[in-house]
Amino acid sequence: NAPIFSALELSSILLGLLEGRLDEAAEEAEGAAEGYPPLPRRLFRELAGAIRAYKERGEEAREALIEAVLKLFYYHL
Repeated sequence: NAPIFSALELSSILLGLLEGRLDEAAEEAEGAAEGYPPLPRRLFRELAGAIRAYKERGEEAREALIEAVLKLFYYHL
């Protein structure tokens, strides 16, 4: 049951990223982390941190953001 809901939360976060709502996407990722077991919790927190870093440092933090998104994507396969 949890992977279905976490996939929905991930899609909402990705939509926020695509629309440029970085603060909202980071908050959603942090909030999503609270309701799951250790692995997805860690991955959502990593994504939240990567989004915030990207907002602050731009291209310098782009690779970490991509990696965080990919980890969550592959978690849901």
